[in-house]
Amino acid sequence: EADEIDVRRADVSERLGELREQRSVQDHHDMMKAAAADEATRKRQEIEKRREEEERARAKDEIQKYKKNKEREEDMRRMLRAIMHWKLARSFREAALKNSERTSFRIEEYQRKMDMQR
Repeated sequence: EADEIDVRRADVSERLGELREQRSVQDHHDMMKAAAADEATRKRQEIEKRREEEERARAKDEIQKYKKNKEREEDMRRMLRAIMHWKLARSFREAALKNSERTSFRIEEYQRKMDMQR
């Protein structure tokens, strides 16, 4: 019986060693999986961060382009307004000149008529 108990103890001890080794291998495997998962998560976060930074830069560029276009449009409106005012002033000057010519012509005609009546 004592030999049988020793044999059983040896078997149990051997089985316990195998189980400990399997557990150690499993723990190492689980640790490697966790490390790989952490690395994948870190890479995804870096990619997402880079994507967000690119999107912010793109948005900033779009805002600057929009502001530049608005500024250019406003400059064009100002120039167009100045040209229109200049044309309007020129037409007023031309109309005033024609009116003064007509008026002076009428005055001369009136004076001739008055001279002829005398």
